[in-house]
Amino acid sequence: MKEALMDTLVEALNSESETQNVEFKDGRSGVVASDLWRAISAFSHAPEGGVIFFGVAEVDRKPTVVGLLNLGPFQERVSNYFSTKMVNALPPEIHTLQYGEYPVLAVIVKSIPNTIKPCYFKDEGIQNGACIRI
Repeated sequence: MKEALMDTLVEALNSESETQNVEFKDGRSGVVASDLWRAISAFSHAPEGGVIFFGVAEVDRKPTVVGLLNLGPFQERVSNYFSTKMVNALPPEIHTLQYGEYPVLAVIVKSIPNTIKPCYFKDEGIQNGACIRI
C-alpha cells in the first residue's frame, strides 16, 4: 500500500497539480486546515475515493514536499476530524510516508455507499457542507 501511495504522490508532484483524487495540504503548523471538509466530502462522493497528502505545500505555484512536525498528534487530529466534524464519512486509512528527509501523511478517504450519502461537514449542514469535484 505504501508503495502505491508513494507512486501516487510522485505522479501528482511530477504533474505539478492536484487531481480529481489527490489533494495536497501543508500541515506544518500542526493545525488541521479549515477547508479539509471539502476534500473529505468530495472524495467520499467520488467512486474511487481519494488521498489527501499532508506535508505538501504550494511553493512558487508548485506543489513541494515540506514535511510535517509532530506527526503523531497531527495524525490524531486528522482522525478526530473525520469522526467529530463530518457526517457519514468512513474512518480514514492513514499511512506515514518518507519522501527524502520529509515525513508525509497520506490520508485515504474512502468512497461511501449511495445508501448513506451525502457526506457533509456538520458545521455547514447538509445544504452547504457537501461537496463534489467537477
